[in-house]
Amino acid sequence: MLASMSPGPCSGQANDRAALRIGDSLPVVAGRTLTDEAKVLPLGERASVVMFGFSRAAGEDSRRWGETLGRAGIPVYTVIELEAVPSPLRAMVRSSIRKSIPDIERERSIVVTKDEALWRTRLGVRDTNRAYVLLIDSHAHITWESVQAFRAEDAETVARLAQGLR
Repeated sequence: MLASMSPGPCSGQANDRAALRIGDSLPVVAGRTLTDEAKVLPLGERASVVMFGFSRAAGEDSRRWGETLGRAGIPVYTVIELEAVPSPLRAMVRSSIRKSIPDIERERSIVVTKDEALWRTRLGVRDTNRAYVLLIDSHAHITWESVQAFRAEDAETVARLAQGLR
């Protein structure tokens, strides 16, 4: 099932603590990439995909989305939320994640260690075993959101939509 692409009645800037909707602007996401560079999303570039993961299992779902959309030439950013990981273990977990991700994807993989509850609310997280995927336009407005785990037909739809947003 795909989310609607038309903006809802509350389109525009999202309330900081409200669930995000189609048409809302993506709030700022700041963290460090797996290449240890500071990164702030959204970038304001052409249409791109931002994926959020809250568990190891979500990493596999993100990988499937990322591989499929990356082959279509769409910029894909993965936000890896590690706030729930105890602070002394974060470096080890980050290193493990870094080793599991191809070099080319590391600069677009952003580790975040705060605001997990806020992002869970914004994304309506019910299942931490899947990635939460947003397609944003060049103005950082959300134009599509995933409502389930990876399905090839959904990724193909996102790729077509993103091509139309360029």
